[in-house]
Amino acid sequence: STAMQNLLFCICSILSAAADVWTDNVTAVRNVSWLGSGSARILRFPQGSCLVLDGSSKFHSHSVDIHRSGLYNAEPLMAMAAGDGSAPNAYALSYNDKRPGLLGRFANDPALQDALRREFQIDVTGCFHGRSRGQEVFLIVQNSSMPPDSFHSDICDDEVPGHRGITVLTYPADEWNASWQGHFEFGSGAAVSARLALAHSRSIIFDGCLEHRATNPTRSSRPLKQETPVSWHFSTVLGVGKRLRW
Repeated sequence: STAMQNLLFCICSILSAAADVWTDNVTAVRNVSWLGSGSARILRFPQGSCLVLDGSSKFHSHSVDIHRSGLYNAEPLMAMAAGDGSAPNAYALSYNDKRPGLLGRFANDPALQDALRREFQIDVTGCFHGRSRGQEVFLIVQNSSMPPDSFHSDICDDEVPGHRGITVLTYPADEWNASWQGHFEFGSGAAVSARLALAHSRSIIFDGCLEHRATNPTRSSRPLKQETPVSWHFSTVLGVGKRLRW
């Protein structure tokens, strides 16, 4: 009963110039031209945009490899909470993204280069990590027993002139049924403006200023088709035993 995601924070240079997605306060939702396999949709909000990608790629496949190896090799997990003094609402494993790594595959993907140039006006070949060394990529896990997340933004400042922050999420589940919930949401306060299911082979790329949150899955969720060995740290924190088939 655990939801999983890989999280990559990037800072990129600005160029001059359905049953699985529910929306409410969104200015536009449309399919976009996509050079890769699968499909692409763009969600426009007053504060920014979100690109939803469904399909396999070297970038997404590498994120799945990070996830599987992370479960088995996880060192102490970092507790994540909605506020000071709050109980953890997720746990994260930081990953040192050695070249070419996840960012390298992201930046060198021709389909991503084309889509982000058109829809975000950014040059992904110039992206760099927006977090300190050793925290470039997070593997995040949460389950039905944890407190809810709160809406928050990520990299939302002009610390690097001529650049903007984006957040990249990949979902490494073998399968995901929308009835298991665990949706990813955009919104603010108590209002939800968009909700996305954690579909198989899905990646989500959005402006770092967009407020968002993860929600908990149900106890019945089973995102992995086969049993997977996990580390002692992972087993101890989440109480899942030495092997799991979530």
